[in-house]
Amino acid sequence: MIDEFNRDGFVVLEDVIDPAHCDILCEKMLADVAAILARPDVPFNFNKGNLQQAPPPFEPYLFRDVLFNEKIIEVTKAILGDGVKNNFYSGNTALQGEHFQPVHPDVAQLWPRMTHPSPTFGIVINVPVVDMGPENGATKLWPGTHHDTTYWQGDGRAGARVVFRLVRSQLLPARFPRKSSRARFAS
Repeated sequence: MIDEFNRDGFVVLEDVIDPAHCDILCEKMLADVAAILARPDVPFNFNKGNLQQAPPPFEPYLFRDVLFNEKIIEVTKAILGDGVKNNFYSGNTALQGEHFQPVHPDVAQLWPRMTHPSPTFGIVINVPVVDMGPENGATKLWPGTHHDTTYWQGDGRAGARVVFRLVRSQLLPARFPRKSSRARFAS
């Protein structure tokens, strides 16, 4: 698993979160979308097709297998070592329509002008609360792009707003972690 992570930049863990918990989160978060869209400061993510929407941080929406998943913690510790912590709990809601997020990394390199990528210092854990795939939209994972040293955390372009300069034809085909016809919605 560590070799796969180092090579591809991600691993997919299946059947580690109770689907009923994802259903409960999905129902509540979808119910909140109208209120979020009515705000004067709608937290769009990249464009009007994506909301930055955190899962509710209160009971009855807090689940151990989502927030303190032993398997995820085990894998994270194997990659980063002891002392790991979750320091950001949020989500992206892809709305119906023509807007799509551009290809981007959620985390970039630590330092500028490196000839080799920096060591892994952070990991994004995606928990889809619905099945997703090409039919309804999906989180596309581009294997190997974590080795791109073009962007770094301090250059003002890094993080969730960075757009890779690589064109799709230069990359391996995207991998879809889950497939379904349900609406795309991930936390």
